[in-house]
Amino acid sequence: MVSVITCTIRDYYMENVFENYDNQLWDEKELIIILNKDDMDIKKWKNRAKHSQNVSVFQLPEQATPGECQNFAVYKAKYHIIAKFDDDDYYSPYYLKGQIQAMNQTGAHIVGKRDCFYYMEGKRKLMITSFKKNSQNTNVDKVTDSSLMFRKEVFNTVQFSSDEVNYDSVFQRECVKKGFKIYSTDRYNYTVIRRADVNSHTWQISDREIKRFTEEVGKIEDYKSFVTKPL
Repeated sequence: MVSVITCTIRDYYMENVFENYDNQLWDEKELIIILNKDDMDIKKWKNRAKHSQNVSVFQLPEQATPGECQNFAVYKAKYHIIAKFDDDDYYSPYYLKGQIQAMNQTGAHIVGKRDCFYYMEGKRKLMITSFKKNSQNTNVDKVTDSSLMFRKEVFNTVQFSSDEVNYDSVFQRECVKKGFKIYSTDRYNYTVIRRADVNSHTWQISDREIKRFTEEVGKIEDYKSFVTKPL
């Protein structure tokens, strides 16, 4: 029923990729992994995939852009719902269940999280978005990129841009132009992870910039227990 797609250039997040997928309390699922760096060992990923169910691993030349990798993954998907998982973020076991329920209940073409948690690994601080306008359980014009879930039929009209940056944002903007509905669920069961080394992220934004649209929850070691909300 749902195809999870993950594009990565980092071998060291392999276990996080599989853990996020394996832990999902949703049975009818598949995982499609796209390796986007030439020196990554696809055999290692395929060997790890043998210990999980319904996982396919592909490798594209590193010249392929992230948007092109995601388009390739969607083409390979066999289910009618596509869920994007970033390799380094946290998706609780209830994540897929909650997002799919929201999609079915609202009839939205796209579901995600506009409001969400950020975890600053270097400082062990949990942050929460502080937008002036309520963005939980409501229609929005954009959701956080790594929380993107959409009906595969949308892809017949809008595909990901081949641009190096902002491909997810461009995708959502084009979807809105075409009349597709975007719905934001609550902020729980998902966390954007920010590492101490900002340069290791593809999204180049400083901690100072993140603080402009977030508030501090507190210094928390076990952030997963805090953000995980059973359904």
